[in-house]
Amino acid sequence: MPSTLYRPRRRQQVASVVDLDAARARLRGVRRSRTLLVRCGTSLADEEIIRHIGLCSDSSLEDVQRALHIAFAVPGDTPTPSRFTLAPADSGRLELTATLGEFLRDGGDELFFHWGLWCFRLTLLDTYPRDTATPRALCVAGAGDFAGSPFDVSAINAQLLGPLAVENVMASVRPEVVDVVSRSKAMDFIPLLQALDLSRPAYLTPSVDDILQTLPREKTPQARDAFWCTLLALSCLVDDATTDDVTESAMAALGWTAADGSPLCASQIQQLCAGSLVRLASVGGYGAGGRSAVDKLDLYRALLRVK
Repeated sequence: MPSTLYRPRRRQQVASVVDLDAARARLRGVRRSRTLLVRCGTSLADEEIIRHIGLCSDSSLEDVQRALHIAFAVPGDTPTPSRFTLAPADSGRLELTATLGEFLRDGGDELFFHWGLWCFRLTLLDTYPRDTATPRALCVAGAGDFAGSPFDVSAINAQLLGPLAVENVMASVRPEVVDVVSRSKAMDFIPLLQALDLSRPAYLTPSVDDILQTLPREKTPQARDAFWCTLLALSCLVDDATTDDVTESAMAALGWTAADGSPLCASQIQQLCAGSLVRLASVGGYGAGGRSAVDKLDLYRALLRVK
């Protein structure tokens, strides 16, 4: 399943967000941790192998090294000299206790990781606000195989998050959603569910909550799966085309197809759960207009969390 969070070759339509806490912290002279979107690349012959990784700015270089080992499936069976430097030909060594944010502050800043004869270039692409629910390390995209291991973003993120984090996230999710995620083997949804922070209170009126309690309205397994796949895609808060891509990929991963065996398109999937989507639209959680992104998240949390 493709990454639901970032696509390096496709510009996302994402609303600008003002991080008020970060602004207040800057006025007080306090530097808050941020999520750094880092492009990590190396070359094999004429092929470039890249990973786009979201990392917490206060991660130590030792933590970053671990994330790189996982993201590139670096073999760990034999000890290999490794170090961080400020330039590709630098013979020095940065302290592993230093934080990533000390070196990557502005877009275009670079850092280099050496593993044996390999050199990985780390380039800061962008920074984002973060909170306690944001994963400390997450691979959001990539291309190319390293050391004979195929690129598998789901497997990478399962290792980056760790089994305890995955277990804690799944414990907060309603059983039907756990079933969809488990059957689809779509580990991309785990960091999404973690970032949604399902334990956060949702402030909904009784009338809205009553409507949400009736969802999904559909009875057949395919239609109910269609609703949950659509809801998970909506929770990404991305543009319509990407939402459709995520919905289609999730349903395909579950094994659902059209009557002729072809993949289901987004409009067909939405038709399968049209009754529920009409109800969701009536409270502002689906369709044009509706609620703000923040208010929509309250609706989605209420639907996704364990009852």
